Amino acid sequence: MPIRQPVPPSPFDQTPSDFVLDHAMPRPQPPDLDLARIQSTQEDIAACMGDLSTLIEAKFLSLEQKFDMLSSQVDIFTRHITAAAAKPNPSAPLSSGSAKLSRRATQPLSTNKDQSKAAACGISGIPYDPSYVQKLDHSAARIAGALGLSDISKLWALFLEDASTKPLLEYYINARRDSFGWPNSKQYNSLYPDVMAVLWTHFTLKPLMLADTPPTKTSMGVTSRMFYSISTGWYASQVMKAKPGLFPRSHLLGKGDDDVHIDPCDWLHAWKLVSFFWMRSIEGSVPSISDNDVPLKPVYNWVPDPVDVFDVGGGRGVTERMEIEETKN
Repeated sequence: MPIRQPVPPSPFDQTPSDFVLDHAMPRPQPPDLDLARIQSTQEDIAACMGDLSTLIEAKFLSLEQKFDMLSSQVDIFTRHITAAAAKPNPSAPLSSGSAKLSRRATQPLSTNKDQSKAAACGISGIPYDPSYVQKLDHSAARIAGALGLSDISKLWALFLEDASTKPLLEYYINARRDSFGWPNSKQYNSLYPDVMAVLWTHFTLKPLMLADTPPTKTSMGVTSRMFYSISTGWYASQVMKAKPGLFPRSHLLGKGDDDVHIDPCDWLHAWKLVSFFWMRSIEGSVPSISDNDVPLKPVYNWVPDPVDVFDVGGGRGVTERMEIEETKN
């Protein structure tokens, strides 16, 4: 029988333990987490997801829109958590791993042009500052400035004198006071910007905007939660038809879809205009036709690009609008 030779020990088995400790790769230390900041971020994201869940439950969003919005929320959540994890703790020394994260966190986030614009106020194609958008229908000076009016009296003339808009606005106010004929929807007496922004792009809701009569609770795509927004959108569309000169980048008077173009800024101005008169009416603060306030210029969050903002789909550019206004004056 052959004699088995002993197997020599592995070189690693003969290596002193202190040599291994001195030459082994250092293990990265976990980053120092700012737990309060992470908790705050999680609460903010939860609020956003709650609003999104409301829209999804109401069957308002298409599958593509659901995916886009969910992807956006996940991206925002990831960036916030990464930034929170990278924030160093002043009371603890920086490990090699956390130092790398800290240096990476100081670099600006690389977002493309369209994402930065969409995030400006939450409405795609709107270059205004978020605070300006939120308060646009709270001030006669703001809404008049957004419409390019030379003085406030021309704004109030739409409500008090103009034969083409006065009846429309009165019908709207009376209908809204009556919950647009659906008392159960009164608990949702609010205008949701996310809903208003897509009334002309959603395949189910666009026909309601094109209709000759206002939507009802039995109209396709209508829910009690969205009813006030949808109904307000219809009246805003009628105002745009009655006063196309105030919304020069849009066109609603065509017979087919190819003849209809809605500019994002024009649309924002239209429904904010209708909302403004509603709020002033219920507050009992409708002034006389003489108003000496000066219109305020819009506040921009980024510089408007005439190509991708004011001229999307063939509408008039901002330069052409300025030339029209100068000709009128």
